[in-house]
Order: sequence, then structure tokens, then C-alpha cells
Amino acid sequence: MDSKHRPEPDFVSRLEWQLVSDYRREGRFSQSQPRQRKRRFLLTAAVAVLSVFAGAVGAGAAERMEGSARKELLMARAQTGLELAQARLEVLLEMSKEIKARVEAGAVDEQELAWMRLEMSQVESEARVAAFDLKQIEATGKSPRYDLAAPLVEGRDYVSARLQTELAHRTLRLELLISEVEQASDNPAHDPRHVAAMEGQLAMAETEMNMLRSRLDLREEFIEGSLTSEQVEMRDRLLSAQSNLRHARNRLESISQEVRRVERARDAGLVPNLEALQARLQYKMAAAEARLAELELATLQSEVSQR
Repeated sequence: MDSKHRPEPDFVSRLEWQLVSDYRREGRFSQSQPRQRKRRFLLTAAVAVLSVFAGAVGAGAAERMEGSARKELLMARAQTGLELAQARLEVLLEMSKEIKARVEAGAVDEQELAWMRLEMSQVESEARVAAFDLKQIEATGKSPRYDLAAPLVEGRDYVSARLQTELAHRTLRLELLISEVEQASDNPAHDPRHVAAMEGQLAMAETEMNMLRSRLDLREEFIEGSLTSEQVEMRDRLLSAQSNLRHARNRLESISQEVRRVERARDAGLVPNLEALQARLQYKMAAAEARLAELELATLQSEVSQR
């Protein structure tokens, strides 16, 4: 979010990339999965993207208003987000009943139901956050603040409440990823490339969990008065840069393994040279991303040391 609490362009891009990569992951890792999960994912993903852009428009208009008109628009925006989440949850509840019946009939495995519960957890989290936003707007008449230096609102710490809500959902996701990696590793029919990619997803999920816990700790220190607004903001930026670097390095390692596999297959005459060239290009792009992440972190660390 920017200083006016609107999604920044890079955030929207990352969201789009995450949605696409998650969809591709489902297609690669569960080749025998029912089409229903893919359709369900596309439905929830489309509504999520729509919600982000609708929220951005609402926030932009509200910032140009004052007084009761501004509060009314902000309330309408948050209420819309809550209603969208509730509507999606109703659809997912009906889908879960159908999937549960299919599981009991032996048509699909338990993992399909676990993924449905994860999607429901995501939507429930969005609904809770929208409810937090409504309460904040009602109390302040302003856009909700999500930064770690935000003040309490009527004595309540909504920033920590949001982080805890996200942590609960991501804990469930991590448990599911661990289960899938274990099952894939024990199944000789799984392509080693897919297992390696899943392990990369698992490493990223663990990094995200650690960052959430660290942000909660920073928020607690700020509320207790151990950190100033400037200090907590800088340390939060450092956390983000460190997380970005871990993500970049994990991705680089995953792509490096794929390059070696493709080049061995090319040398054995199993794949064309073009495929090896494409894999090498992906590696160069990932290496550049990692170098930029290292530079960002070094720049922030230098800035901290000079203060």
C-alpha cells in the first residue's frame, strides 16, 4: 500500500503473478485433479482481483472528499468487500458439501477437501479484515491504516488483528503444503521436477510465515513504546527486503536445478537445444532478480547504519 492506502502497481502485479503461478502449480502438481478445483480457483481468483481494483478506485475517490461524504464512501467500499467475501463463502460452502460427498463416495481423495478448506479459510480471513476496516472507518472517518506504526483505534490494535488473521490462514496453508510434499516425495510416480517445485513453494511459505511473526513482534515493540515510528518503519522495510532476498534465492536455486536437468536431457538427445536455452534464460532472469534483492537489502542496511 502507498501512503494513501491504495494498492501500489507492483502489489497488483505481484498479486496477478501469484494467482497465475498458483493456478499453474495446481495444473503441474496434480495432473489427475478434478477440473472442479481449477474452475473454483479461477472463480475465487477473479473475484479477488476485482476486489483489489474496486478497492483502489474507492480509496482514490475517498481521498479527494472530506467529512461525512468521505466516510460514507469508505464505509461503502469496506461493506462491498465484506459482502463479496460473504458471497464467495456461500458458494464455497456449497462446493464443500459436494466435494465431501465425492470424498465419501471415493471419487476424489481427502486432499481435494483440504484444498477447499484452505480456500474457505482465505475468504473467511478477507471477511474478517473487511469487518476490521468497517470498524476503523466508523471510528475515525479515515482510510484504515495497515502500517506497523499505525495508532490504536479506540484502544484496539487492528494492525495486529489483521496480521494474526493472516498468520492463521498461512499456518493452514503451510500444513497442507507439507502434507502434499510428503505425499509427492513418497510417490515414485511423481516427476522429480514437480517435487522440487513443491519444495520451493514450501520454502517460500515458511519464509512468509517467519516474516509475519517478525512483523507481529515489531508491532508489539512499537505498541509497548520500545520503538519509534521511524524505527519500526525502517525495520519493517528491512524485514521485507530480507524476505524478498530469500524468495529470490529460493527461486534461483529451483531454476538452477531445472537448468541442470534440462541440459542433461539435451546432452542425451531427449530434448531440443531450444529448451535448454529457454531454461538458461530463466536462470539469468532469476539471477538478476537475486542481485537486485541483494542490492536493495545492502542499501537499506547502509541507510540504517548511517542513522
